[in-house]
Amino acid sequence: MLTLLGVTLGASWVPDAASQTAQSATQLTAGPSYTSGDEKANSAASTPKFPTVDVVFELSTSDGSPVAAKAGDLKLFSQGNQIATAKSLRSFEQTGQGLTAILAIDASGSMKGAPLAAIHASIAKFVSQARPQDQVEVITFADQTRVDVPFGASQSALTRELQTVQARGKYTHLWDGLLDALAQFTATQPKRRQIVVISDGHDEGSAHALADVVVKAKSLSVVIDSIGLTKDAGQYLGSLQQLSQQTGGSYHRAQDAQALEGLIGQGIQANRATPVATFKTSHLAGDDKLHAVQLRWTPGNLSASTFVMTPKLNFIDSIRALVADNVWIWVLGGCFVAGVILLILSLMGSRRKSAPVAAYPAAASTPPANAETPTYSAPAVSGSSSASATEWIKPVRASTIPEGSYPTTPAPAPPVTPAKFATDRTRTQLAIFFEASSSGSMARLEITSGALAGQSVSMSTATFTLGAVDGNSLILPGDSTISSHHARLLWESSILKIEDTNSTNGTYVNGSRLSAGRHLLKPGDEIRMGQTLLTVLRA
Repeated sequence: MLTLLGVTLGASWVPDAASQTAQSATQLTAGPSYTSGDEKANSAASTPKFPTVDVVFELSTSDGSPVAAKAGDLKLFSQGNQIATAKSLRSFEQTGQGLTAILAIDASGSMKGAPLAAIHASIAKFVSQARPQDQVEVITFADQTRVDVPFGASQSALTRELQTVQARGKYTHLWDGLLDALAQFTATQPKRRQIVVISDGHDEGSAHALADVVVKAKSLSVVIDSIGLTKDAGQYLGSLQQLSQQTGGSYHRAQDAQALEGLIGQGIQANRATPVATFKTSHLAGDDKLHAVQLRWTPGNLSASTFVMTPKLNFIDSIRALVADNVWIWVLGGCFVAGVILLILSLMGSRRKSAPVAAYPAAASTPPANAETPTYSAPAVSGSSSASATEWIKPVRASTIPEGSYPTTPAPAPPVTPAKFATDRTRTQLAIFFEASSSGSMARLEITSGALAGQSVSMSTATFTLGAVDGNSLILPGDSTISSHHARLLWESSILKIEDTNSTNGTYVNGSRLSAGRHLLKPGDEIRMGQTLLTVLRA
């Protein structure tokens, strides 16, 4: 939960003795994350250089009160394996990162009078707190949505335009207006995104519903904080509470202009105090791809999913990252290799000293002029009186050499070339058999991130399809990177397989993109399609 409207924690985040106890923590949220391949990174106010990663997080109680954490208690996991422990904690303000915020103001007739006057008196205070790296936009909604101040406008323009906001129209298209606001976010803006909506919560005639706004906000990682402001009994404010709860934001009701000004005044400042954990990762490839990771707080066994977009590293940077992440392994490995080399040299020296020296007869100092090229010298054949140990022996056929006249040392055997085995262990995969549960299902998919995060779906059909349109076994809405018919899971007896059905952006299992054809699945495998991450579990 990004507590935009909560109590200001201060400019730098440090564990506070007055904070809630660790045992009371019930919620952990994570994201966005920051890393870069820029050589100029690692400065105090820039994105850290990969493999260092910054992850924004919040640890809180059930009512949203912050809980202090220690760096050593925060772990980062990828594909079920721990890849890092937090090295340090600091505030979002200290990272120097920017914030993208949209102020969505209800300007319908129901807000006319005191509610809108309260907005005029306090909204300028929120705008004045924006830093150069922050981007702020103001929209108003009633019958239609209007962008009053676009991203990039100066603070003076923001303040001036806000004073001219007047009530208009007869109806409040609340959900349509928020969807229009969500469409304003772009990939080039600061990653941390949120909407602050000020309204009485009454929707009249929208073409969309609350659920559509929630799905879209989750797919864009946008948090929606809301302030209930109304001159009536507040019978519609419950919809604002649901909106903030389901998107990871916070809800407050402003009873009067003074309360509204107090809430808005601490808005961005509270965001700047949000903690950020710094990790130096290992085994996370620099491949310009989106990697699903999990942040875990070990004392309370809480976890939250987020994504890390790693930069594309060149060969030299990849070697540097590998060495930096595994320096002790490289040192120990170097010592082992050096030891092996010394042992081999020692054995070779021992063999040279112990090798037998062959006794050959002395060769004649000068061979006869008519002598043929000698083949070898040998002692005289036993019983021959004319043979001498120093005589040159003319070549003869092997069949004519008397038995017993061969050298006693046998000729070395030719080297034997070992057979080559074309095995590829990296492609070997064992089939895992699933057993049917009492309900008849053999497996289920647990959705850990994406628009449907937190849901669990049983696979009870022989073919289970996934995609963005109706007709699939599991529909994954609100994500433009998911194809209409993205992938399918198939049962072959009690063996589960997956197949990408020619999707545009691919299907990934345990971080690797699937090639054509069917691939085996086992319990614990992680499947990623777009922003959605699913874990295969036994039923």
